[in-house]
Amino acid sequence: MKKAKIWISVTLMLILGSYLWNLRQPPSTKLIAKAQSDLDSAMTTLHYGLFSKFSLSLNLYEAETYANAVIVQPLIGNLSRYSNLGRYEPFLAESWEMVSSTEWRFKLRPNLTCENGESISTRSFKTSIELSIKKLSRGSPPAVLSKLEGYTEYVAETVSGISGIQIDHEYITFKFNSEVEDGVVQILSFAPFGYICEENRDQNSGEWLDNARFVSSGPYKLVRHVADSEYRLELREGFGMASSPGQVIIHVIKQDSGSIELEAPAILDNTLTSTAELKNATKLPLVPEYLNYVTLSPQGVFKDIKLRDAFISTFNELKKEAIDRYPPGYTIAKSFYPSQPAHEEIDADPQSIPRTKVSIRILGQEPKNGARALATWSLIRETLEKLNWK
Repeated sequence: MKKAKIWISVTLMLILGSYLWNLRQPPSTKLIAKAQSDLDSAMTTLHYGLFSKFSLSLNLYEAETYANAVIVQPLIGNLSRYSNLGRYEPFLAESWEMVSSTEWRFKLRPNLTCENGESISTRSFKTSIELSIKKLSRGSPPAVLSKLEGYTEYVAETVSGISGIQIDHEYITFKFNSEVEDGVVQILSFAPFGYICEENRDQNSGEWLDNARFVSSGPYKLVRHVADSEYRLELREGFGMASSPGQVIIHVIKQDSGSIELEAPAILDNTLTSTAELKNATKLPLVPEYLNYVTLSPQGVFKDIKLRDAFISTFNELKKEAIDRYPPGYTIAKSFYPSQPAHEEIDADPQSIPRTKVSIRILGQEPKNGARALATWSLIRETLEKLNWK
């Protein structure tokens, strides 16, 4: 295939927490390097250029960083997924229904397996989700799922399972102590709450066994990789994705790379301030992730750029004051996007601060002391409180 040469002059965005926050520009873009003819939807191999300045890991619990998530997400099968049509859809589930404001039911597809032949049943799926909840609750209670009936008793290890996750043949039902909004489908699309094949984890503690290995339950499997350099994925059968690339080769690009060369067709996953030096490329919008959607969509809280400016400038102001409060090991993003211009601090006069049309409610509990997310979580809360948006 003809090579498409792509010159790179800027670096990939930093990620705050587990989500993509874009507070000044539209959601980030993926740049597609094309051959002279249009891309064939049934192409055999897709090359994927991925920027990262950090060492990568196949540990699913470290998929909160963007580069790790790009590699891991295709390897995990979730009941639901956020599709490239911009909506949540059933994935390993055939369908779901909201039985009531406190009960959701999912119908699992038949004949599902991990790449090693392990059967994916409603019983094993319940066990997988429970183990993830146990592991993650040591840091902070997971959003939405901490409202499940029997959650408190389960994390206290007084019972062996969560009574609010019930199975009946091909159905998995989630029952909650109180009303839940539309967060059930969203949280079940997150990688830790997909099906994690048993060989990946200690089945008592939930700890990941090998950061250089991943047994897939998802549409792709990892067939070969060179750590921090190249990851080769192959499509698995049975996922209804025949038009997807049969092979994806992820090329990790370090931030000091002056130029790279990728075979077309290729995706360059990056946020650029200028595309002047990109040759034979088409700029496409990145499908917004959940947090981007609820904040930046036409109905979103942060659709007004003045509100985004107020948030980021207030966050950065508080961050400067907080640096000494958090020792090494806590994660505080240097900025939401390193290529963005500096933001001026807003006037502290409350009358000058823009107001959101709706209040912002923080769901879940504060991360425990020592959890990596504590610093960012606390700063977001302090930002909302200072702006009087909470």
